[in-house]
Amino acid sequence: MKIKVNSEFCLGCGLCEELVPEIFRLKGDTVELINDVIPEEISERVEFAIEDCPGKAIQTKRTTPPGYANRSGFAESLQ
Repeated sequence: MKIKVNSEFCLGCGLCEELVPEIFRLKGDTVELINDVIPEEISERVEFAIEDCPGKAIQTKRTTPPGYANRSGFAESLQ
């Protein structure tokens, strides 16, 4: 999974940083990503941050495993 933060919608409340400090860092009145690729072992906490974000500023994109994109064109149709 990859994520990004839309700074136009970020309220700067710091909830995401509180939930997943290894990914999000509050900087001024917005948040920055330390890493936009989410390791599987913390993906559940990131999902909570996405769902609980009051500004709905965190967006996600599921990543496709290497080599899978060429099977029947399915992954390409999602992009």
